Amino acid sequence: MRRIALVGAGSIAQTHAAVLGSMQNVKLSGIIDIRTSAASAFAGKWKIPNIFGSAEEAIRSGEIDCVHVLTPPNIHAAAALPFLQAGMPALIEKPLAANSAECEQLQRAAASSGAAIGVNQNALHYRSFSRLRRVVEEKTLGGLRSIHCLYNVPLRQISARQFDHWMFENPVNILLEQAVHPLSQIVILAGQAEEVSAVPGPKIELPTGAAFYPSFSLSLRCMRAQTQFQFAVGESFPFWEIVAVCDDGVAVADIVRDRFFTYRRTRWLQPIEALIGFRGGGRRSG
Repeated sequence: MRRIALVGAGSIAQTHAAVLGSMQNVKLSGIIDIRTSAASAFAGKWKIPNIFGSAEEAIRSGEIDCVHVLTPPNIHAAAALPFLQAGMPALIEKPLAANSAECEQLQRAAASSGAAIGVNQNALHYRSFSRLRRVVEEKTLGGLRSIHCLYNVPLRQISARQFDHWMFENPVNILLEQAVHPLSQIVILAGQAEEVSAVPGPKIELPTGAAFYPSFSLSLRCMRAQTQFQFAVGESFPFWEIVAVCDDGVAVADIVRDRFFTYRRTRWLQPIEALIGFRGGGRRSG
């Protein structure tokens, strides 16, 4: 039985606790948070036997085998490092850390102690995206030419006016908190970005006085394909679509509605194929 502790008693911890509670051969054994009241309330709700105020206390207790790090991204590295140095596996919520130097620090610690380290990039496992990824990797529609991603979603923290949230402290934070989802998908499909150009949308001044950019457009030259990415949060209509343009067709993943379909060549000559496609015959579910 693997004993797991959660680092951080915020909203995402509720999801982790619910999933872990449904699994066999694991036990939710501890909650670690410097906010004693939050940790106590969380432990009571999920019947967690151990409450710890620090990583060091949790490690010394001998009551845990591994951790899920669920803190804000800017303290992922500080929260995970003691456990990795102690040889304890750590699953870290996206992103791994707030910058490349911290990511490398965590990787070195894991390599030195032999502890496993993972990042919860959950958007890579959505069913519609998995089907799109398989089509691209297997070249079902020929070689990849370009990727186009439209991410247009509501943002709970805006509608709830939670402007003290970490993502609003600095304009770049929205990348690590929200844009990391579609960006992780783009990198998997098109490869690492080698060149990026960005055009921000209108700036909003929050009640806290901080500047916030809820939308932007990115052009990325990636290792395997050119990519266009349109990002917007705080929108009323949720829409998240990824389009892979290939040599012999187009694959589309509608993430919000979990739909996948392709446009591909038929056995007909091009003029007849165009007519069939216009009538809807060229579109196929994947």
